[in-house]
Amino acid sequence: MPLLSRHRLQGGGGGESQHDGGHTVKVLGDHSNNNQRQRREGLKFGWSASVAVAMATIIGFLLLLLSFSHLQFHDFKKLSLDAPTIKNKSLNNDDTSRNLAWCPNAACSNSALCQPCRQRFLFILSTGRAASTALLAMINHLPNVRIGGENNNELYIASQLETNLKMHGFDGLRSKVPPKPPNSAWFHNTIPEQAMACAIQKVLQTINPPPEEIQQQIISNNSSGGGMRGINLEDYETLQIIGAKMIRIQNGKWTALEASEFFKYNFPCAKYIINTRSDIDSQVVSQLWERR
Repeated sequence: MPLLSRHRLQGGGGGESQHDGGHTVKVLGDHSNNNQRQRREGLKFGWSASVAVAMATIIGFLLLLLSFSHLQFHDFKKLSLDAPTIKNKSLNNDDTSRNLAWCPNAACSNSALCQPCRQRFLFILSTGRAASTALLAMINHLPNVRIGGENNNELYIASQLETNLKMHGFDGLRSKVPPKPPNSAWFHNTIPEQAMACAIQKVLQTINPPPEEIQQQIISNNSSGGGMRGINLEDYETLQIIGAKMIRIQNGKWTALEASEFFKYNFPCAKYIINTRSDIDSQVVSQLWERR
C-alpha cells in the first residue's frame, strides 16, 4: 500500500486532506478542535495531579501512623477474630483485653470518663474512583463489622473539638489537664488523659448507628430497666468493628502528620486499609467522565 502524502487544504475549514492518486480522505478538526483538545488535556493533567497528591497524602498518613505505633495488619479472614456473639452479655472492666488481638500495641489511658481502646475500628482510606465503595460493601458482609460510607471528612471537623481548645491551656486534651481554680474564667475540673477520644469516637458511631431493629431492642432494654429482653448499647457496640470509608481525608486543613496524630490518639484500637488504583490514567478518565 503506497504511503499517503499530506496536503493542507486552503480554506478547508481547518481540515486536512490525505490522498494517494485519485483517493482523497478528509481529516476533520485538526485545527478547529485544537483548543478543545488542549482544554481536555489540561483537565486530565489537573486530575492526574489531584490523584497523585491524594495518593501521596494517604500513603504519607499510613507511614506516619506506622512510625508512631507498631500497628499490625491482618488478613481479612481475621477481621472479626474471636468476636463474641451478642448473646454474651458478661462484659466487665477487662473487656479491653479481648481487643489485644486487634490492637496489641495500642496506647490507651483508661479513666472514669473514657476507655478509648474498648472499641475496635477499621478505616478504609482511598483515592476517588478506585472501587472503594465495592470494597466497603464486601467488608460489611463480614460478621460484627459496620463500616460507614463517605462522611464529607466529618472526622476533620471532629478534630476541631481538640484544636479549638489547644491555645487555652487544654493541650489538645491528649494529656492530663490540671484543674482551673473556681475563680478562673476558664474554670474546669481535672480532665483525664485521652478523655476526649470517646466523644470523638461517638461522632463516628452516631453518623452510622446500629441497624434500626437493634436500636429498638436497645430502647426496649432501657425501658425495662436492663432486662434480658433488650440489648445494652455499650455492650452491643463493644462487640462490633466500626469505621468509615473516606476519600476526602486529605481535604481537611491539616497535614498528614496532624491527621495521623489525631487518629493515633482518638482511635488507638484501629486498623487501616489503604486502597489505590494501579491504572491511574483510567482513574483520571473515570473522574472526568463522572463530572461531565
